[in-house]
Amino acid sequence: TLSPIVFNLALESHSNTALIGAALLCGAMFGDNLSLISDTTIAATQSLGCKMSDKMKTNAQIALPVALLSAVILFFIGNSGATTFTHSEAYHTFNPLLILPYVAVVVISLFGVNVFVSLFLGVVFSGVMGLVYGKFSFLDLTQHTYKGFMDMADIFFLYFIIGGLAFLVERFGGIQFLMNLVAKRIKSGASALLGMGFLVTVADVCVANNTVAILIVSKISKRIAEQFQIPLRNAASVLDIFSCYAQGLIPYGAQVIALYQFAHTMDYLSLVGYSVYLHLLLIATLVYIQVRGKKRSEERF
Repeated sequence: TLSPIVFNLALESHSNTALIGAALLCGAMFGDNLSLISDTTIAATQSLGCKMSDKMKTNAQIALPVALLSAVILFFIGNSGATTFTHSEAYHTFNPLLILPYVAVVVISLFGVNVFVSLFLGVVFSGVMGLVYGKFSFLDLTQHTYKGFMDMADIFFLYFIIGGLAFLVERFGGIQFLMNLVAKRIKSGASALLGMGFLVTVADVCVANNTVAILIVSKISKRIAEQFQIPLRNAASVLDIFSCYAQGLIPYGAQVIALYQFAHTMDYLSLVGYSVYLHLLLIATLVYIQVRGKKRSEERF
């Protein structure tokens, strides 16, 4: 959504497009990590059977400090070659009340309301707000709603296909094979979480879709979590973070491809290097896993 605006400003101000692209990519991934209505959050929590609010609290403990540190690092990296650029067009006024539907969805989700109920209420609330403020007519509302459903149809059918494939894999022993393969290297809760992270990373590299990757490994991850008595919120958080890291950096992922649509000359290796948030997020998650694993071991004794 922001790529056309951001890269246009970057070109006009002679900014480093790789740095700008990395900042945009990291911001998008940070939002995905902490969004209550993100498809990855919904997939992780619903497939593992944990509360969305619990998973978000775990994610926030890791992602928020990393985001603040990343912002400081990017600030000092700066853009020394950039020039001042003044926008010639007047900024249009906006009504802050129009963001209330999104705020309502966030608040409702924090109270533990079912995700589908909260999203439906958000759609109704946003529709009423749009009608009240004259942003669209009732006919336009139905058209927007229809378009929204159709935009999600491909993902909807993809989930059906993935679910069927996952059942076939389980039916013919694929899930058990993966469990045996990972279980050989799992000695503790920490190594179990690392095993989940490895599985979802491999899945995402193969399918280039972090939501689908989570769905593919969710069943085996839940079994591992139950076997090693790992809180499901921690397992959901690990699946979300590791899949986002892989998705954000693979060159054929939707995020990187979208960036290259507006910055054709951007250097991929520079983009990866400037993606400070993603690298720090991975490091912080690994540290979190080890610290939590050590605490659980001490509690047993």
